[in-house]
Amino acid sequence: MQALKRRDPPISGCVRILNLVDLDAIWSQHGHEYLELIYPRQVFIREMAKVEAVPQGASGGGAYTLHLEVSRALRIQAGSLGEIRLASGLYFYIGSARRGIAARVARHERLARTKAGQAQWHVDYLLLHPSVRLLQVEAHRNQNECRVSKRIARRQGVTAPIARFGSTDCRSGCKAHLYRIPQAHPK
Repeated sequence: MQALKRRDPPISGCVRILNLVDLDAIWSQHGHEYLELIYPRQVFIREMAKVEAVPQGASGGGAYTLHLEVSRALRIQAGSLGEIRLASGLYFYIGSARRGIAARVARHERLARTKAGQAQWHVDYLLLHPSVRLLQVEAHRNQNECRVSKRIARRQGVTAPIARFGSTDCRSGCKAHLYRIPQAHPK
């Protein structure tokens, strides 16, 4: 078995993989058990939802998950929610688009990259903050965002730190559409 090189410094005892292609290659080559030992947090992420990347130009609707890293605790104004506080860590935000999911995701990616633009949704306030980095985007084509949100919320250790964040128009009883994902601890 070929040894894997760690490209990024460890975060709470695990390695960051920012590119889904890298994770898939490691998964295919070494299998689930080996990956669990080396990359416990990424296995957790992969198990959360087996999904696909957002195809360029996709015009269909569905839900998407933004994987966000908050590098330090922050306090921001987030539209109708007012002032919010978030601890540093890994977060998942679940959003949706009735059509044009690729355009919606591209907008989020642009805000995260340039840190400039007009905030329209709660998540935009996070994406514009310098301590927040968009790590990965997953598409859940033809799926309801509340169903995806509830699936993530059921996972052990997942919390919704800001009530109603991203879900002020939710009719399915979601506590929020922003979740803090637990960090894996070294064994």
